Amino acid sequence: MPCIIFQQGDNSEVRIELVAATISFGKANDNDIVFEDGTISGHHGKISFDNGFFSIVDLGSTNGIEINGQTISKHQFASGDRIEIGTIKGKFYASGDEPETRDTKDSEDSEDKEDKEDKEDKEDKEDKEDKEDKEDKEDKEDKEDKEDKEDKEDKEDKEDKEDKEDKEDKEDKEDKEDQGHQGHQGQGGH
Repeated sequence: MPCIIFQQGDNSEVRIELVAATISFGKANDNDIVFEDGTISGHHGKISFDNGFFSIVDLGSTNGIEINGQTISKHQFASGDRIEIGTIKGKFYASGDEPETRDTKDSEDSEDKEDKEDKEDKEDKEDKEDKEDKEDKEDKEDKEDKEDKEDKEDKEDKEDKEDKEDKEDKEDKEDKEDQGHQGHQGQGGH
């Protein structure tokens, strides 16, 4: 929908949807659009829709109307025209060219912010899960390493014990053989 967005002296925006055939503007309360600005005349001008186009007309105001930097008495709008009415500045937007309103933009910014926060929360959660998974994996590997080490130590202890027992058995056997040889030598010598 065609509109004019005015930037007022306090930096607030006023968006005027151009829906009526004629819209009057000025400082007087009987205008369709009332500007409270000392540079605006009581009945400053009007915007009208004729033959498929919007036009603006100065109604003999003190400070005039400028379009794209040129003072005019009447002008047919083109999308993007810059308007100055006293100290108030605006811009005409043809249907389809109008920008998003601040409310829409604020809402989208809010949604973008929420989406970003959700994404960051998700990434934080994934990072935390990855970290926990990594820690669990490291703990499991440490536990497995410890178990492997204990198994190896147990195996080595068992092997050492078996070697010691084999050695003791061998020594016992050798002692018995030595005693048996000594006993046979003693019998044969009598």
